[in-house]
Amino acid sequence: NDIEGNFVEFEKISDTDHDTGTGWRIKQSGVSQQYVDQGFAELNFVLKKNKNNIALFGDSRCQNEYALIAGNGGGTYYYNRGIINWCNAYLGQRLNIFSNLGVGGNTYANLLARYDSDIRTLRNNVNYVFIICDINDVLADRTAFDIIYDINVLYNKLLADGFTIIDVCGYYPGQNAYTTNNMTDSRLAVLNQVNNFKKTLVNILPNYILLDAGLLLSNNLVVPPTKPTTPNNYLFDATTAALHINVAAAQICGEKLAQILDPFVPKSDKLVTSVSDTTNTANGGNANNR
Repeated sequence: NDIEGNFVEFEKISDTDHDTGTGWRIKQSGVSQQYVDQGFAELNFVLKKNKNNIALFGDSRCQNEYALIAGNGGGTYYYNRGIINWCNAYLGQRLNIFSNLGVGGNTYANLLARYDSDIRTLRNNVNYVFIICDINDVLADRTAFDIIYDINVLYNKLLADGFTIIDVCGYYPGQNAYTTNNMTDSRLAVLNQVNNFKKTLVNILPNYILLDAGLLLSNNLVVPPTKPTTPNNYLFDATTAALHINVAAAQICGEKLAQILDPFVPKSDKLVTSVSDTTNTANGGNANNR
């Protein structure tokens, strides 16, 4: 019976619209169905928000979270230049990296194109979506207006699907980028406009977290180099064109992000289970060379 004492008949359904699988619904229409729908919606929200799952969505800098490279002597070690990996280390592995959907070379237009297939399908399992994207848009000479338009559309989709957004305010490329990747004054101006727009979202959007990597890593000198940069010799991979941050920079950003997320991410009982666990920093552990 429903709360008004009416007899309620249920029927079996397969809810493909909401990715909940096979379930039951009230056969009669009206107020009873509305009460149940509201109750299920509230329950789904509570269960989802209690999860520590995070998905990563962006360009090669997102894809690099799990890079493995050859170490000295031919060995392989965990090359942790991922912001989220370092953040998770400072959080005591409280985050569960549900899926890494970073694709090298992606722009915001690319993220929009694969949103439904890659991210929307995770809305019942993932709470946070970490996004790092901007530099490929800038290097493709997209206008700030077009980039910001895509950001608006993408972020509205994420919020409508119940995700909490963890965004990154783009860091300035290293000094080499101004020659090898032709980071011109006009391109730099576009990056600044996009960064400034993201900063305004902090006071506008709900469930929006912004990590200002540009502020954390940049070297804003008035004398040569005259453009705002990130020092190559300290924070960038030597083998890249000053676009991919290295371990040191990832650690700086990850530590700051962990401080931001600490009050919101529930404690976890995750423990190291083997020597091969990449989070194992004990003597002889796989992460010992980080």
